[in-house]
Amino acid sequence: MIADSSTGILVHQIVFPLEVLGPGKRVGIWLQGCTIHCNGCISPDTWPFDEDAFISFTELRTQLNAFAKLNPDGVTISGGEPFDQAESFLRLLQILRELDFKSIMVYSGYGFEYLKDTFPDYLLLIDILISEPFILEEKNTKLWRGSDNQKIHLTSERAKKELNENQLNDSLYSDQRPLQIIQNQNSLFIAGIPKREDLGAVTLLKQRI
Repeated sequence: MIADSSTGILVHQIVFPLEVLGPGKRVGIWLQGCTIHCNGCISPDTWPFDEDAFISFTELRTQLNAFAKLNPDGVTISGGEPFDQAESFLRLLQILRELDFKSIMVYSGYGFEYLKDTFPDYLLLIDILISEPFILEEKNTKLWRGSDNQKIHLTSERAKKELNENQLNDSLYSDQRPLQIIQNQNSLFIAGIPKREDLGAVTLLKQRI
């Protein structure tokens, strides 16, 4: 999907600390580019495979190494669709493992069976995987998920030792829905999963920003 996937990857943005998508204070990485285009997606600006978003692995590793020294609780990768940059995404996962981040959490709009069959080696490098497409007509009551059809999978041995998959899948949001407004260079970015009835307001706010 990109000019040279062997030397870099398309990245929408990187933020720290991210406290609303996964456990603890995390590094948030949003990749650029998606072919799934879920109806009602909160981040359609991440759909185009924009070459201006290209970052070399050398530069990316330098940035991530600086974040690793801050002792985050892990990394959360979203998009865009990470697996739509498959070769580059694999290298990103390898870099994160080399830098010894505590946990790697990934959002994908693809189904779990497809990912398990097509990218089995990738799943071994991921600790927490949230799969399935966002469906606007579904409820959104479940923790860290945009729609309730989405599932949480613990795909590494270390995650299975530390977390309970059934408990995570059953976890619900409270009445208070945490969102973050993050200043990133010259822009403001809303991170988190809003209530369905607030989705339009959040989208409008993003447009105004």
